[in-house]
Amino acid sequence: MHDIAHAAADAAAVPSFDDVLARGRQQRNRRHALTVGTAGLAVAAIVGGVQLLGPGESTAPQPAPSSPTTVIEDDPSTGSALDRFVDAPSAFIGDAAVTEDGATAVFWRTADREQSGLAVSADGYGTRHLARLPIPGEVFAAGDRFLVRDEAMSELWVAGAGGKWTRVEVAGAEAPVADGEFPVAMSDGLFAVDPATATAHPVPNPAGLYDVEFYGGRLSAISTHVSGGEVDETTYHWSDDGGASWYSATFEMAWDSLNHVVPTKAGASHVIAVSTGRKPIKPLGSVLTLPADGGAFTETAYDGELATVSAAWTVDGEIRFLGDIWGDERPRESGVYRWAEGRLELVPSSAPEATDADDSTLVDVVDTDGGPTLLVAVDDRLFSSTDGGATWQAIAAR
Repeated sequence: MHDIAHAAADAAAVPSFDDVLARGRQQRNRRHALTVGTAGLAVAAIVGGVQLLGPGESTAPQPAPSSPTTVIEDDPSTGSALDRFVDAPSAFIGDAAVTEDGATAVFWRTADREQSGLAVSADGYGTRHLARLPIPGEVFAAGDRFLVRDEAMSELWVAGAGGKWTRVEVAGAEAPVADGEFPVAMSDGLFAVDPATATAHPVPNPAGLYDVEFYGGRLSAISTHVSGGEVDETTYHWSDDGGASWYSATFEMAWDSLNHVVPTKAGASHVIAVSTGRKPIKPLGSVLTLPADGGAFTETAYDGELATVSAAWTVDGEIRFLGDIWGDERPRESGVYRWAEGRLELVPSSAPEATDADDSTLVDVVDTDGGPTLLVAVDDRLFSSTDGGATWQAIAAR
């Protein structure tokens, strides 16, 4: 089942878990057994400090004094242990990314250990380079390189397909994202990273934003103001010019709702999917749309069988979800669905093992000239789609 709503129920005791779950909107839906631990890390990150290096400090991938996160690269003394970890039959994919020239990076995890192992390859894993983090990690494609962030959002590295790691150094004043830079949210702000130089600078953004997402030239985030235990204002923020200018629109949000910002390109209409309810699961309730240049949200209620969604994207303006239609107490149908004005229509899949499996998880969605490229992980298998989720291809992962 592809449902992060179960995770919310399991971790109801964790403060601000809705904020944590928002990070799983397009790339970070975690296995159920690990959700509580992951939530704790992410909540701690809200009050943590970013460990990017300042000018003059060493750029070697060594741990900051206040952080437990250390990158351990493959070498004769640790390589065999990393090989065993990544190749373990119980290991599953925690995150993955593919660069513009086809290099692949996959974070591997096991259910009984917090550490994660990163396997990077430029040739379909004919050869590979390994590294390990003591806590879960996340990886993003950045041109022909990767950005690697610990899940506490406290440390960041540039990793090359050839296995070279460089810890990111902060250099420069606050400025919008420039060509060749990639925005990354850290625990104390938004930074633009130049992967060619492993340097970063702060990006201007409204106060109170925690995790800013980036897709197709658009920065977006949701902020919530709580007073007296009640949500009294929820605001959607966006920038289509790298943070030089920001715009916002408010909408009503129930205290028990989850809001999925659907990735949309700069200049396109904005979309938010709302799941709400006090049940053990949080079913899809409605979809909010907003004109590209702002204004007021239009809400379209979901008018179909009980459904839950874990990820969303758009294809030529059409909204699609990875989710489940429920029967008696459990899903009876899973897959990719298109949003059809209040209804969900199943998109036929060339690989049901990728879209309909119990643990299929969207780990990445990347904007390309031909449309979104999707990466779905199912336990130890990785699949890619370039047509919005209808046709899938298995790709090597370790």
